[in-house]
Amino acid sequence: MEALRVIDGDKKATGRAPDHEGIAQAVAAARRAGFCLGRQVILGTVPGTIVGYNIAGYGAFCGLLYPLLVATDLGVAKCHPIELRLVRTQEP
Repeated sequence: MEALRVIDGDKKATGRAPDHEGIAQAVAAARRAGFCLGRQVILGTVPGTIVGYNIAGYGAFCGLLYPLLVATDLGVAKCHPIELRLVRTQEP
């Protein structure tokens, strides 16, 4: 598995502080619902894998609304859990 890395984003002045607690709660709720790192998911009809959590406090796709990062063959997308379906894993 690849090491954790931070991707610098484009911060625009919004005049308000980011809701760090809300972002942490959104990520925690997604994890409790089964959206953990490495989990296979379906985004629409596109298969993907959860590769990280979006902790961005600013921008159109902030972590409060889009807490999951999903890698697909088309690239990495910021997603809300409602946009995804969990892929059932095979029992050994």
